[in-house]
Amino acid sequence: KFSDGLKILVENNAPWGGTEGKSFPMAFVLGTRDSDPNAGSQGQFAPSSHYMPPFMRVNPVLKWTYGHVWHFLRLFELPYCTLYDAGYTSLGTTKDTLPCPALAVAGSASSTGAIPKYWPAYMLRDWDQERAGRIKKEKKDASAAPSSPKRKVNLDQSDTQSRFSQFSAVTASEQAPPTTPARSAAAS
Repeated sequence: KFSDGLKILVENNAPWGGTEGKSFPMAFVLGTRDSDPNAGSQGQFAPSSHYMPPFMRVNPVLKWTYGHVWHFLRLFELPYCTLYDAGYTSLGTTKDTLPCPALAVAGSASSTGAIPKYWPAYMLRDWDQERAGRIKKEKKDASAAPSSPKRKVNLDQSDTQSRFSQFSAVTASEQAPPTTPARSAAAS
């Protein structure tokens, strides 16, 4: 289970060379954005969920849009998962993830039964369609299981947003990421 592995990591986090029996506070830098289904009420800094070992979440791109993410990745020619070039816009598991229907190339899946082709994820124009390729999970009956108390701590500091102001100022007024050179094959 993911949380079990995370617990081992958090409990055994010692600097190189180790310090017998002593663990240190830990933080993870994540790519969580406000539009993510599990973002909840997280701030730039948020404690781990109640069912996980204690650590701090650092969410530097929390206020970014889908377009901001793709603008940043392409502007700096950063590597990313090649599934995004095959029309996937949101990755989950093999059981709940399909290419985004909004990126289907018109006429690519004709009546011959050919496999449809998709534009790459950065070509998505309607950012609200980002999760259109995800198969919705059935919701569990809320009355079936008691809810667990959740830790709520807001450690969001307004000055942390200034660290990202330069990038945000450039991209905040954009509706779509500008066209950037195609990703080189070497970056794949």
